[in-house]
Amino acid sequence: MSLAPEAVEPLHTGRFGRPYVHREECESTQALVGPSDSEGAVAVCEVQTAGRGRLGRVWEAPRDAAILCSTVLRPPAGRKPPELALVGGVATA
Repeated sequence: MSLAPEAVEPLHTGRFGRPYVHREECESTQALVGPSDSEGAVAVCEVQTAGRGRLGRVWEAPRDAAILCSTVLRPPAGRKPPELALVGGVATA
């Protein structure tokens, strides 16, 4: 399946994926979204060359080897960040 906007944006039915940023290649999808983006903004790429993982780890992902995506989330005050990771993992599964 293509990740190009013309293939993906018609499938958006809620607030997530707006805006939707797609690049063929990028260093990190995290660099494509920022604090000024609204909750639900999504950035994807086909090839990532300098991804940023936990604890500052860097990793690369070739085409079709991984889900290369960053989503802006703004959890309610008082929620613990590890809870968000668990919810994201369950939602992805």
